[in-house]
Amino acid sequence: MIAFATFFLGIVFGLSTVELVPGEGVTRVELYLDGTRVAELNEPPWQVDVDFGKAPEPHQLLAIARDANGNQTGRAEQWINRPRRLAEASLVLQPGKGGKGRVVTLSWEAVTAREPTEVRVTFDGKGLPTKDLASIALPDYVPEQVHFLRAELEFPEHVVAVAEIVFGGRQNDETQSELTAVLVSVDPGARLPAPPAMEGWLMANGRPLRVLAVEEGPAEVVVVVDQTAAAALDQMSYAERAGRFVGALKRDQRLRFLWPLPERRKHSGFEYRLFPESEDFTPTDGSLAWLFSRVVKPAAITKENQKITDALAVAALSAASRDRRRAVVLVTGADPRDQSSLPVPALRTFLAALHTPLYVLSTEKEPPASAAAWGRPRAVATRNRLDQALSDLSDDLKRQRVLWVEGKLRPQEVFISPLAVGLGAADRENAP
Repeated sequence: MIAFATFFLGIVFGLSTVELVPGEGVTRVELYLDGTRVAELNEPPWQVDVDFGKAPEPHQLLAIARDANGNQTGRAEQWINRPRRLAEASLVLQPGKGGKGRVVTLSWEAVTAREPTEVRVTFDGKGLPTKDLASIALPDYVPEQVHFLRAELEFPEHVVAVAEIVFGGRQNDETQSELTAVLVSVDPGARLPAPPAMEGWLMANGRPLRVLAVEEGPAEVVVVVDQTAAAALDQMSYAERAGRFVGALKRDQRLRFLWPLPERRKHSGFEYRLFPESEDFTPTDGSLAWLFSRVVKPAAITKENQKITDALAVAALSAASRDRRRAVVLVTGADPRDQSSLPVPALRTFLAALHTPLYVLSTEKEPPASAAAWGRPRAVATRNRLDQALSDLSDDLKRQRVLWVEGKLRPQEVFISPLAVGLGAADRENAP
């Protein structure tokens, strides 16, 4: 047996200590980073410094335990700089034959609650009734075709669990594949073909990938607000009615705020620095300015202590946590100040690795030069300009698609191949 004593919940880069807890009979531990062995430990203390690179990127950390004869006795895996969930879910296709009368079982575990507050299950992109989660009836389907089943469960405190399975076609109806979600953007006027026709449109490590499913689904917008923009947003909201979201997001797009000041939390003897988030808002809840002026903000946050770049990296993880269409928005003011430890070039590398676009908006008529550090800012000095910028962002989100490919891959390993038609990177634009 082997387990990690060090858990990386935040953004990780540079040199960090990894500590392991081997079980009885373990005489050697091999540690691998992205498939490359980086350490071999033969005695206590079972810890080693690992270099995670100059910029944060998603990584796989794997520990393998061996006994005195070299036999493997255990393994433990941890993903670094990937969305971490406090809940897990699984889908199981129950035994049967053919594509009629089949059912699946949805199970889960969560640290915040025993039961989910909301459950959504889709089969080939269409919603299914979820009255009995232990026996969810599937519509009749063609076993010779590939089918995609996805479940999303929401729990209190913004905790989410997601499960997906693919079956049918080459999968011989019952086999479940490991999957990776890849966010892309469809060119205006282009139409994607069926998944089998997109084989080879994406590449990883020099080999073509098989696209198993295409999803549109809901979209996530995570907003980070520079505190020098707060007064301008408050002013924009004064003449606005609650529930008005003119020219902004669409019905299937949700918005939440992430505050650029971490809070210290203790759990299981460890102390973490977590950036607090608001609840999710829908278009019927109000506009960005209206919501910002009324949502509860951390009392300690000021323009002098905010960590904008660090918060944007965490916002990207948050936006990607449900494997949905997504974007991160930074709203800056007259004098954005940043006390982050993460350099802006490293942030750009991280956003590209997660295929997550960043939009920079400025509440000034002439955005300050400092706002350009994060990207090309767009002036939104009036409510109408802000609404138009968000409307353009909404149009970009509508063009995004999630391609599910076979295999468990790091997102930065996946690239669009020359064979792809009408397809581009989701983060190719840095401003609406």
